[in-house]
Amino acid sequence: MDDLDRRTTIIEAAERLLSRGGVEAVSMRNVAVEAGVSLRLVQYYGKSKNELLTTVLQAMSERSVQHWQQALDSASGTRDAPLRAFFDAALPHDEQSRAFHRLGVSLEQLSASDPDGMGAIYRGHLERLASSLASQIDEPDPAAIAHAYEVMALSHGLGSLISTNAITVQQARAIASDYMDRYLAT
Repeated sequence: MDDLDRRTTIIEAAERLLSRGGVEAVSMRNVAVEAGVSLRLVQYYGKSKNELLTTVLQAMSERSVQHWQQALDSASGTRDAPLRAFFDAALPHDEQSRAFHRLGVSLEQLSASDPDGMGAIYRGHLERLASSLASQIDEPDPAAIAHAYEVMALSHGLGSLISTNAITVQQARAIASDYMDRYLAT
């Protein structure tokens, strides 16, 4: 196993722990067990839990932006197609997307408690996502960015409501569709 493979194995193990049990489930020892590697190897790639979680946030941010960009790029046709594609991709509808949402929420909580470290990484992630989304919105730039954040906030909230079983995926899709219908009417 080369250096990149070991690093990936450790990051993925930390992500699985985060998505299952939140920040409290992540310790250097738990990551080592989950990854099937020695504690010493985990410590080589992250000197502390915070450093390891920062690495996880950076990796998740990159994958997330790629995921959203692919969803936006696959949309074509009507003016609202990219935004509808974004909602479809954002709403947790299976175990994998639910785990991804839980991971994002865990990292968001870490970012709120460390505004200069993880918070800066998370804000950068949100800015890149908003920029990608805004490029698909047929409005002047400041309005497009504001609208992108509105769409992101709604999709995040709907995702959390789905994850807590407050609403179903179908109900969330209906809410997103109603939102898009109102958007198109303006």
